[in-house]
Amino acid sequence: MGSGKSAIATQIKQIFGGKNNTVILDLDRTGEEFIQEMQRALDYENVVGEISDGASHTTDPQKWIHKFKDKGCIILSVILLSTLETCHKRVKNRSHDIATDDKIDLSFNTFYQKLLTVFAVKGQVEEICINTERYKNEKEVAEEISKHPILNQ
Repeated sequence: MGSGKSAIATQIKQIFGGKNNTVILDLDRTGEEFIQEMQRALDYENVVGEISDGASHTTDPQKWIHKFKDKGCIILSVILLSTLETCHKRVKNRSHDIATDDKIDLSFNTFYQKLLTVFAVKGQVEEICINTERYKNEKEVAEEISKHPILNQ
């Protein structure tokens, strides 16, 4: 929460062709809702997954990520790093989010303690870390991600 996931995912979606061939997959969905969204995402050429604090399918991505691998998808896990202080500032500056300080802290700690490298380790996908505080805006972060060699094969 507050790392820039949604804004950066939207920028990446635009870089890779917009709404006709790119979809954002919300990995925080649970149960049947996640399964339906994942099945829908398999119909797209490009899928940008977004996760905050996840659910059981995000702590065990090997149970479903193979569907994208079997389809021949190129998969890159991107960890967006920022300080807790920055996350608080970003969330407080958003008009649509009324998260409490405790909720922001919990989301931050859950991610760093439980999910940080789960896709690289359990999903066995390539992973990079981007310190979002080094960039002026979300577009710059998205452009940096889009330059990764695995996405330009």
